Amino acid sequence: MKKCLIFSFMLFACCQVAAFAEKIPVKITPSQVISTKQNEIEVGDLILFKTVNDVSIDDKIFIKKGSKVLGTVDFVHNNGWAGDSAEVRFKTFAMKNVEGQKITTNSQLVIDGNVETINTSKQAVSGALSMLLSRFLIVLRGSEVFVEPNSKVFNIFIEQ
Repeated sequence: MKKCLIFSFMLFACCQVAAFAEKIPVKITPSQVISTKQNEIEVGDLILFKTVNDVSIDDKIFIKKGSKVLGTVDFVHNNGWAGDSAEVRFKTFAMKNVEGQKITTNSQLVIDGNVETINTSKQAVSGALSMLLSRFLIVLRGSEVFVEPNSKVFNIFIEQ
């Protein structure tokens, strides 16, 4: 009985340490075009991003602004009919901290073509007509993923 209680306590303590691991947000923006048009992107491709601002831990800069971040494409889905939008997923990101040590994180990032199209059309032309038109076109044919360099900011997380 004692061994069972000790084991249970140790298991609980280990789980609590993992549960309290701090997730630190890292804002990134693409440094190259991310596009599903004409099958430009495939699973396994390395896409270059860069950090948008400094990442600090305990008031010390951990990752500098403008640092390179390599994202590995984990999944690609091309667009189809009836609103089936293209999608690109990243799961693994690699970067270096200020000391030059490599940091790898498994932080999922999903880029959906329909969401990007609606957000872009809202910014480009305001008004109910443009919104209605963009949503109608998306219902017919799902949108491609097309993100230009430095046009969007995404959040990924590293655990500390």
